[in-house]
Amino acid sequence: MTHEDGWRLVALETAHIQPYIFETNKLREQVGASYLVAVATQEWAFECLYDVVGDGGNVVQQHGTYRLNIDESRRIEEDALKAEVLYAGGGKWFALFRHATDAKAFLKKHSQKVILEAPGLHVLHASVAFDWSHSLSDTVRDLTRILTEQRNDYPSTIGMLGLGVTAQGSSTSMPVTTIQYVDKAFQAYAAETNAKRDHSIKANDRLKSLLPHTDYDFPNEFEDIVQSENDMSYLAVIHADGNDMGNSITAIAQQYADRGGDANRAYIQEMRAFSEALKGIAQEAMQRTVALLTPQGNQWATRDTDPLFLQGTDHSFVPSKRTRQRYLPLRPLISGGDDMTFVCDGAYGVFLAAEYLRFFEEASQKYLGQVYTACAGVAMVKPHYPFSRAYELSEDLCQSAKQQRRQDDRLDDLNSSASSAIDWYFTTGGLYGDIDAMRQREYREQSGEHPLNLRPLYVTHTKSQHDVFTWNYLE
Repeated sequence: MTHEDGWRLVALETAHIQPYIFETNKLREQVGASYLVAVATQEWAFECLYDVVGDGGNVVQQHGTYRLNIDESRRIEEDALKAEVLYAGGGKWFALFRHATDAKAFLKKHSQKVILEAPGLHVLHASVAFDWSHSLSDTVRDLTRILTEQRNDYPSTIGMLGLGVTAQGSSTSMPVTTIQYVDKAFQAYAAETNAKRDHSIKANDRLKSLLPHTDYDFPNEFEDIVQSENDMSYLAVIHADGNDMGNSITAIAQQYADRGGDANRAYIQEMRAFSEALKGIAQEAMQRTVALLTPQGNQWATRDTDPLFLQGTDHSFVPSKRTRQRYLPLRPLISGGDDMTFVCDGAYGVFLAAEYLRFFEEASQKYLGQVYTACAGVAMVKPHYPFSRAYELSEDLCQSAKQQRRQDDRLDDLNSSASSAIDWYFTTGGLYGDIDAMRQREYREQSGEHPLNLRPLYVTHTKSQHDVFTWNYLE
């Protein structure tokens, strides 16, 4: 049998998602963009596979939606399945096809769907021939390298620009394709922006299905998140990332390197279980974080008392001046594997980030049987500050916390097995230079030798001679 007729391993990966989501300062568009990024390598991939192979794969259709059927009794190597999704998560999707023609049909259908329904979103496709007697772990590694090369070679911005007589969209430089009457005025949108806005409603429905019930609505505008007024009006952008998760994935892959046959099934089972566990960890941690703000969510939060920043409150939030509705002052934006990005009222930002890290650790113990830690960066900016820059700052702060965790020689005293860390930065105006340069300029005493900022901080330590460097000390 030739490679053209034989098995194919297919991979999908979203690329350059940060500019796709955060190039605009409009929350509604960010929400819709985040939804499109998520479904491109989840529901849409499942739907396209089902359209090609029907019940000949391990995807099931229920109530008009498509999901992965984790039925270990159905195996492509034993049951003559036409296709089997191996695992999906973190913006990646891998599947085995028995016939190259089905793999080609899937890639065509999925590409068409992304182009038509999510213009501007970059999804990379790759496939290689595969033989079950060879190592699936090694083949996935090789295919991942191909995707990495594609991502590095792929321009971060691409599109068909307009002519001199075409108008530009309000959020992108792409030509206008739609004019809508919004907020008592006509607004012109490019195809990419219009798709993001249209899918923001589905994004809300998806969010409500994943998070605890609340009487509050999830906001679609930044002004509905920031409920503090005047000089106290700040937006918190939080980016959290798990520690050492990549090492665990590498360890699984190495365990099955150079081994084919039955070892391939064991590899699929371990990677699928780990991928599903990561989803569960991030989802439960966010569920419990949201629950802190809602009186209905006590069963999720599992705390005897409210955290310090909510003590003495009745969990009520002021109605929006724009719509008179009550909104939760928090909105998740990105959840991919062990990554999480959310925004909230600046008054709660650092505290909610710390609680999220605690919940992340507890959920990892539940889903993986051991404690995995995470780091978070919190950028505190004015509501109309360029969001892409605020997000970049939150990423830099998260990396600052990770670097502190890696280099700190005090970790032996601080119990390094549970060393989640947090860093934050508060700005009233612009940002000039990287985080180290800004702190060198703004947080040093006159000699310049001693820092005046007590961060990053470790979140999950309670007893040490260095308690001053822990979140408990600050609380």
